[in-house]
Amino acid sequence: MIQIVIIVLLAIALVGTGYIIYRQAKTLGLQKQVMLQRHELEIAAAVEEFQEKQAAIEEHHQHELWNLQEHHAHEKSILNESIHQLNEYIYELQSYSRNIGEVKTHQLLHEIKKRWMEQGIITDSTMLIVPNVFIPFSSEYGMKTRKIDHLVLLPTGIYIVQTKYWKGKIVHGLTKKNAGKFSFLLDLINAKSYVEASEQTFSFVSQHSTDEDDGFTPVIQVKAHGELTKQINKTTEILFQFLNGKVETTVDFITPVLFFGYQHNDYKTNGVMDLSEHEQVIRISSDKELSAFLEEERQKPVIYSDRDLQDIQFILEHIDYAAHSLTL
Repeated sequence: MIQIVIIVLLAIALVGTGYIIYRQAKTLGLQKQVMLQRHELEIAAAVEEFQEKQAAIEEHHQHELWNLQEHHAHEKSILNESIHQLNEYIYELQSYSRNIGEVKTHQLLHEIKKRWMEQGIITDSTMLIVPNVFIPFSSEYGMKTRKIDHLVLLPTGIYIVQTKYWKGKIVHGLTKKNAGKFSFLLDLINAKSYVEASEQTFSFVSQHSTDEDDGFTPVIQVKAHGELTKQINKTTEILFQFLNGKVETTVDFITPVLFFGYQHNDYKTNGVMDLSEHEQVIRISSDKELSAFLEEERQKPVIYSDRDLQDIQFILEHIDYAAHSLTL
């Protein structure tokens, strides 16, 4: 009997213990669920606060970005207008930089073109004449320009024509090697005596002056014009580099032409004495020679299409000098 009572008591105690454990577990579950919900609410509130702050920051940055873009656009507009005005000023200066020799050469080139067109040899787009071109290039002192008097564009080639409109007797290509007893002329202009191949050009013009007895005394004016061959070769190199960085077609060669354009009647005391040994630079001393030279060149194999020539002309007539000064 006692054993039964003990078993019953133990069973009651076990049931009670289980109930207590169940109640505690349920209470803990409810507390955990409440804490979890509270934690989720706190997280949601923190996320919402973060998103609001992030949105405010983004709005502030976007506003600053708009202000910067507007300021940049305004500054760019001012800069572009300044560049445009500067280019217009440069083009205006160029239009007034032609001398009488360049004007006469321009007329001669157009007469040649007109004659060929009348003969049905070429069309208007087959020969293009671009006068007074200034090619920008980089130097240790910043951007500089190289002047080309005339550029003649033919399907058979590209030709630089530099006009020297000088009176008197022109001696071109004087060097230490060929000057002989007249080498003192090179010494007088401080030409580098150790460079025998350095070609100098001089002009000798006869004048008259009145002496103290009211008589006329012949006077010879001597002018040194430097190394023309070197100058035109440098101009050719600058143009070559410029075009090959701008045009789609490949420019393989540019022919430099040195044109002594003043037409002399008396070649004993006037005209050109050509002592140069450079074959790359073409030297021409009369209108007839220039016409014959271009006629011979025109008959060579075609290299460029009309479209190529038009592209080259467009590029040379629309050089943005201000932009070049910023990039060089």
